[in-house]
Amino acid sequence: MFKEFLNYYDRVFDQNGNIKPCGRFACQKLIELSDKIEPGLVHGDIKTGMMKVKKIKDLYIRTLNIK
Repeated sequence: MFKEFLNYYDRVFDQNGNIKPCGRFACQKLIELSDKIEPGLVHGDIKTGMMKVKKIKDLYIRTLNIK
């Protein structure tokens, strides 16, 4: 699951942490994976694809430290 999260993170964010024009599905999937990795935390709205960017970026940093 961590590898899939990292793959979707790279689809959604560029190297500088800016959001790419990746489409709603990629954002929805990234939110879904984030919620599975950290159950109980809300990383965005899966229906709309609106992300809580800081929470997802923080999870990304923690995930890199786990690897």
